[in-house]
Amino acid sequence: MKKILLLLFATFCMFSMGVVEAQNTLRAYSIKETSEGTAIEFGFTGGMPEYRHFTLSNPPRIVIDLMNVIYGLDEKLIMVGKGGIERVRGSQFQRDPELIARIVLDVDGFRNYSIRQTDGKLTILVGGISGESYRSETEEPTGTRSAPSKASEKPKESTYKLDVGEKYFYSSRGKKDPFEPEVIEGEEELLNVSEAKLLGIIRSEEGNVALLQDRRGVGYVLKEGDKVRNGRVVRIESDRVVFATVDFGFTRRIELKLEEKEK
Repeated sequence: MKKILLLLFATFCMFSMGVVEAQNTLRAYSIKETSEGTAIEFGFTGGMPEYRHFTLSNPPRIVIDLMNVIYGLDEKLIMVGKGGIERVRGSQFQRDPELIARIVLDVDGFRNYSIRQTDGKLTILVGGISGESYRSETEEPTGTRSAPSKASEKPKESTYKLDVGEKYFYSSRGKKDPFEPEVIEGEEELLNVSEAKLLGIIRSEEGNVALLQDRRGVGYVLKEGDKVRNGRVVRIESDRVVFATVDFGFTRRIELKLEEKEK
């Protein structure tokens, strides 16, 4: 009887592992410069997933929801800093009742973009500044999902361009509001050093403390060893703060100095 129970348990474990492996997982990404703009390519273990995409305007963001996909990348924050893309953020946005992996592109303005499917990979191509701003009102989600019936389909204006990004109305009832700034679940709000300003330094016996402010006007009080986005505070001197950050596997040193007062 004991052998039978062990055999059943082993079979169950193998079945469970097989189910996990069968799920589609986002496993790889690459960033490339092309003649048409900056291309961000995503690869999956189970082939091309269904997806939907929309835009948010304050601040400008391009959002891609990958349906029935597990977010399997090691990075939740990818600093880009080129082609109008400031950074790419990702997380497991939803687990129940349907798996949804969410990708958010923080862009420097209302940029044109398009989404392409080639060789089982999904590519988001971000181009130049658009002639129109992003809107939050829209029709149905787009992507490889089945289109609504013709009876419910709304006519589109002839001036509407797909490369600006399809958008849809999202009901926030019972869900988190997507018009609030995106914060990755489980991740604390950290200072972005590249957008920060050093306001002052307080000296104390326990160690210097730095007073900083980001571009939104939010203040931060940091000491040596504290975390910042993609790094930490290395040293706080009498007139400057030294940070160490990691971008694409490379560590770089960043210094913020106190501005000299006008005489």
